[in-house]
Amino acid sequence: TGLDIPDSMESVARKSSNDVILYDGGKIPINDAEFDIVLSLQTFEHITDIDLTFSEISRILKPNGHLIGAVSQMEAFHSMSTFNFTPYGLKLVAERNGLELSKVHPQIDSISLIFRSMMRALGDQKSVDVINKMFHDSSPINKQMALIGEKKGLSNKEINSWKLQYCGQFSFDISKK
Repeated sequence: TGLDIPDSMESVARKSSNDVILYDGGKIPINDAEFDIVLSLQTFEHITDIDLTFSEISRILKPNGHLIGAVSQMEAFHSMSTFNFTPYGLKLVAERNGLELSKVHPQIDSISLIFRSMMRALGDQKSVDVINKMFHDSSPINKQMALIGEKKGLSNKEINSWKLQYCGQFSFDISKK
C-alpha cells in the first residue's frame, strides 16, 4: 500500500491506482499498529511538518516495527523539497516521536548529485544517465574516499562516517521502541 498527497508531481502523473491512498499530509488514514515495516524513499525532505509525519508513522507501526528508507542530506532543490536532513537531525526527529535510529549508511555523494542536477537543467541526458548508475555507494568520489580511508588504516565504520559528512543522500533503519 502506498501513500501520497493528491497534488504531488508523482501523484498527478500516476494513473489511477487502488494501491495508493491519497491523504491531506496530516493524519494518515490507517489504523494504529497496522504495519511491521514502513518504507520511505526520498520523501521526508518534501514534508513541511516532519514531527506530525513521524508521530503518524510511529502510530501505524507495530511494536518493534521498522521505518526503513533514504533521505536527502546535501542534495540540490528538487520536486518542491523543503529541507535536507543530517543523520543527527533524523535521530532527533525519530526520538521525539518514540522511535530509535539504529543504522545509517551513506549513499551517493553530494557533488555527483549537484552535477546531475546541473546536467539535467542543461538537457544533457547522457551525463544524467551516467550519474544515475552511481547511486548508493558506487560514485567515483565514494570509491576514492574508501581507498584513501583504507590506506590510512581507517575502519569501515570510520570510512562510512567520513562518507556521511559528504553524502547527498543516506539510507536508514529506524525502529519503534
